Amino acid sequence: MSFAKVLFSLIFVLLILSKESFGINVILNKEEIEYAIKNGEEHGKDIFKSPNLKNACINHWPRQGGILVRSKFIDIMVSTAMWFNEGQKISYKEVKEINYSPYFRVQMRTEYDVIILLKQGQNIIKPVNIDYEDPCCELCKFQGGNRAKHEFVTSSFLYNKLDPNAKTTIIVKGPFREREYNVDLSRIK
Repeated sequence: MSFAKVLFSLIFVLLILSKESFGINVILNKEEIEYAIKNGEEHGKDIFKSPNLKNACINHWPRQGGILVRSKFIDIMVSTAMWFNEGQKISYKEVKEINYSPYFRVQMRTEYDVIILLKQGQNIIKPVNIDYEDPCCELCKFQGGNRAKHEFVTSSFLYNKLDPNAKTTIIVKGPFREREYNVDLSRIK
């Protein structure tokens, strides 16, 4: 009987540890930040082919209509790759801003006005902010975007409103029809 208790306890501890080691972390530790930066530099222009981004890219991202789930790890990795492609390094300040941001982002490449929602179980999570971005327009980045002309729509959600390790449905409400994409956040770093 004691062997069964020991085995059960061991399985329980392993499940707890596996829950901590996989999925989205709300605050990244030093090793995770270094790993994200290393991966961003290694993959550079091919960042979206990285195995770490595979589960975060939905519907053929970065093509039109594609979606990128932007956890803090993904943000640091992609930002590092963008800076690396310009021959520069990501700044400590930018890494700190990303790591201490209260926002979890979902970005869609589209020129249409869409609303992105998250659904976990019966809970519908609304964004606290929606940015319309044109990467060619620096002014757009400072003014929240231009709804008349944009290439990306980014919805920001508060981490404290969602379970970062749960199966989630991304709901996109647009001018044509509502689309749903299932994503398992526990498979995204």
